[in-house]
Amino acid sequence: MKESKQKKTCLVEDGILKGFIYDIYTAKKENSNKNGADDIKSTANGFRGSYAGTPSVSPSNIIFDFKEQVDISEIENGFFSY
Repeated sequence: MKESKQKKTCLVEDGILKGFIYDIYTAKKENSNKNGADDIKSTANGFRGSYAGTPSVSPSNIIFDFKEQVDISEIENGFFSY
């Protein structure tokens, strides 16, 4: 089985979606939908919940790195998640 090297993956930058996370399976599946183009690589985000479970895509060590901090009362549009 081929191993993928872990690295930082930018998902959102300046409020714009820039990328996605993939394990080996989902990267290959996404590439098969692009008529043979092999430009999507695994981001090494495949995890198995238990020895009996099937591996799936899951984030780890998520870092929210904002260029500036804004008080929540100043935000007009957005979503809140915890």
